[in-house]
Amino acid sequence: MTPNDFLHIIEKQQAQIQKLVNNDLSIKVGRAAKDHFQENFALGGYVDGGLHRWQPAL
Repeated sequence: MTPNDFLHIIEKQQAQIQKLVNNDLSIKVGRAAKDHFQENFALGGYVDGGLHRWQPAL
């Protein structure tokens, strides 16, 4: 393997990491946030650190 081959491999990996950070990761984090938000409503309270139920509406 020549130094230029090695450099090409490194540059290719950087492109894959950038794609992960810019595209895939934001989708996965957004999905996790949405699921967590919906879980709060399904259980009727905040689920951080155990379930903390909301007060009943008047």
